[in-house]
Amino acid sequence: MFTDYDLPIKLPAKYYPAIGELLYRWALLEFQMQVIIWRTLNIDNKKGRTLTVGMSARALMAILRTMSLRWAGNKTDIQMLNSIAKHAGKLINVRNSVAHGTWMYPSGGRKTAIRLHFMKETPEHRLLPRTKKYTPDKIKTDVGKLARINERAEALITMIEARQPPST
Repeated sequence: MFTDYDLPIKLPAKYYPAIGELLYRWALLEFQMQVIIWRTLNIDNKKGRTLTVGMSARALMAILRTMSLRWAGNKTDIQMLNSIAKHAGKLINVRNSVAHGTWMYPSGGRKTAIRLHFMKETPEHRLLPRTKKYTPDKIKTDVGKLARINERAEALITMIEARQPPST
């Protein structure tokens, strides 16, 4: 059964902080993954940016996994590289849905009955997007997951930097 949806001009106010934090934490994670790559390969920020600029998050995660096979400093680094990549991989579709999806409500229905409409890879979803009820509380749950990944990434960066000689 097809349901027709309308776009609200404004979402209920409680959505904005949750959406904003989710997108901020994902952007932070992408930057952290780049820094991890630069530090693990012991290259400066300028060369590092040249190397990783424009890389997709999926490419960055793949590099972290590959680095764990050869360039990681120790077992803890290996575990952390794989953990960051694994957990980020579980949330990338959520991030993409929120960043590129549209928030709508059923035509003629309550404007607060918000659903997230998002495209999937399959052709049938390009014609009729998928929808899901994605409340601010659920968004905050995913924000918490991202915050834990951010903390792990920051801890790894700190550990790697502590082992590197000071620059002159």
